[in-house]
Amino acid sequence: MEARGSKPAQKVVQGEIVELDGAALFDTIYLGCRLVYKGGPLPILNNVTFQESNFIFAGDAFNTAQFMRMMVSAGAADVVKGMVGLGE
Repeated sequence: MEARGSKPAQKVVQGEIVELDGAALFDTIYLGCRLVYKGGPLPILNNVTFQESNFIFAGDAFNTAQFMRMMVSAGAADVVKGMVGLGE
């Protein structure tokens, strides 16, 4: 039985390729995984930890990441920071 207010125990997924588009991920540690996002529906992440894992942006998500990288190199880093909630 869990103590009131505590998080559920996390299961461990190791060395897997995980598709993120539209996924609902709960109570899991992803260890050494490849997490692929292609720009589809946003995943739901609840009590999830990523350790020694790589995020891969493919398809439309790759294009968006490339565009944001281009904006930063063109001097619009503040715009990109604002888009991802890192602005002042």
